[in-house]
Amino acid sequence: MGQQHNQYVYILYNKYCPFVYKIGYTTRTPEDRARELSKETGTPGNWEVGHKWCVENGYWLEQRIFAKFKSYRISPRNEHFEFKGYSVEHVAKLISEFININGESPIDEARKAEKQRQIEKEKAEQTKIDQQKQEARDSECNRLIKEIKQQVNMQIRNETPMFASQIKRQQIQDKYFKYQNLPFNLDRLRQLKNELTILDTSKVINSQQNPNDSISNFIWLSVGVMIVATAIFLAMDSSDPVKKSNPTEYLPPQAPTNTPPTQSQDEIALEESSNIIDSSVNYYGNQNNTEQNISQIYPYQESNKTTIEPSKSYQFNQSIEQHLLLEDAKQAHFESILAKHPDAMDVIERPSFSTWLNNQPDYIKESYEYTLDRGTSSQVIEMIDHYKKDTGY
Repeated sequence: MGQQHNQYVYILYNKYCPFVYKIGYTTRTPEDRARELSKETGTPGNWEVGHKWCVENGYWLEQRIFAKFKSYRISPRNEHFEFKGYSVEHVAKLISEFININGESPIDEARKAEKQRQIEKEKAEQTKIDQQKQEARDSECNRLIKEIKQQVNMQIRNETPMFASQIKRQQIQDKYFKYQNLPFNLDRLRQLKNELTILDTSKVINSQQNPNDSISNFIWLSVGVMIVATAIFLAMDSSDPVKKSNPTEYLPPQAPTNTPPTQSQDEIALEESSNIIDSSVNYYGNQNNTEQNISQIYPYQESNKTTIEPSKSYQFNQSIEQHLLLEDAKQAHFESILAKHPDAMDVIERPSFSTWLNNQPDYIKESYEYTLDRGTSSQVIEMIDHYKKDTGY
């Protein structure tokens, strides 16, 4: 029990009053209290200090002692107790035992209660901190899981040919199996993330160490572009209606002479020019170009233009030609698929086909969806082959 020297519980005795003891408390010293009592009228002798205890809450402890030894109290109006046959040392021993067992003051109780509240508060704060840390770890785990799945799917798509065999797909899927069934463990997820980063970095280094592959791919791509451009140019050239028709030979302009042409020559020239004008008007469908064509035919007029500009009907014929080529390609595409699988349209529209497609891994599902939208006939045929093989159709 902590000591506060301004509070004491004491026992006073008087040799003229045997076995009668005064028990109380004071905020001064018990010796001062003894001198005060000795000066009171009617006291046969001086009071002496038999024993004293330094306490924290003297009044509280005094009342507890009064309650404990009330059977020895002489009168409720005073603090005198009669312990017949008990010396002052024996009475001090009884009070000391009582204080040691039940003498804890409210100050101690309040201190213990405050300490307990502080412990509970610290425990609640620590629990809150632990919960926040756990939430942060869970959030970090979810973020890493999402990033790892995205990176794995991207690498699988990069390593898997569009229509690789089932064995090749299974090998690549087995390679990345540990990145698909991810544990909800932050340390393990960080380790897997680092492995993926190292794997991706090594691929970039290997690609940089083999520049011949990229150069070769660029050359083949350039050759393919040139072949396609040449084919388009030849198709456009063959569809030119101006080059297909027989060009009209025009007479070069001649200098005028003083001798006018004869009547028969005029009639012949007018007839030829009218035939040429009619053919030109019928071809271009434009009556406003008649004067321009006449100026090119008559030898008596100079023409500012010596070439025939293509009309809008030329570009229109060009788009029709491309449209026909596209339709022929589509027709050939569907005929190739139906030749291998006559029931292809019925298979794709089946609910079992949609179920089979949705049950595929993400990277395979994306490849098949691309095939349905833009794939070649061989790719579509291979996809239907896999469906029939997997479903036993």
